[in-house]
Amino acid sequence: MKSIKLIERYADAFIQNIPKDRYSEVAEDLKLAADAFEDHVTKFLISDIVDEERKIAYLESVDSKVNFPKEIKNLLVVLVRRNRIDLIHGIYFEYIRLMNRSYNKGYVTVETRYPLSDSVLTEIKQALKKRFKQEIAINEKLNPELIAGVIIKKDDFVIDLSVNGRLSKIRSTLLEKVSN
Repeated sequence: MKSIKLIERYADAFIQNIPKDRYSEVAEDLKLAADAFEDHVTKFLISDIVDEERKIAYLESVDSKVNFPKEIKNLLVVLVRRNRIDLIHGIYFEYIRLMNRSYNKGYVTVETRYPLSDSVLTEIKQALKKRFKQEIAINEKLNPELIAGVIIKKDDFVIDLSVNGRLSKIRSTLLEKVSN
C-alpha cells in the first residue's frame, strides 16, 4: 500500500511539470526509461553497497545512449538518489492513467476466446462510452481459457459475462447451500 501511494505521488508531481501538449511524447520516453531499468539494473541502483556517485554515473551512461528529455532525467536522478528506481514501472502506468484522465479517455481490456468483429467491438465501445461518460479505447485480449462470452476490465471495474464466470457463480452458490 505504501508503494502505491508513493507511485501516485511521484507520477502526480511528474505530470504537473509536463505541458499537456507534450503528454504523449513524454509517455513514450517514460516507457523507454521504465523498460531500460529491468530487475537486475534496479537491484544495482537500489543497492546499499553501491555508492550514489556510481549509481548516478551509471544513469549518465544510460542517458548518453538514450538521451532522455530533461524531465525524465530529473525524475530518474531523484528516484536513484532516494533508492526508489524500483517504482519506475508503476510511475509510468500511473502517468498513463493520469494522462488519460486529463484527456477524458478510458482504456478497457476486453477478454474473449476468439477475436470479436468490428461491429461488436463498436457496440461495446459505445455502451462503455455511455456508461463511463468518456472516450474509450479497447485493448482486445484473447484468452483461450474462456469457454465463451466476454470479460471487460476498466481500472478496478470488471464486467464478467463469460461462461466461466457464470459457472463459477453457480459453483459458489451450490457450495454455499451444501455447507449450510
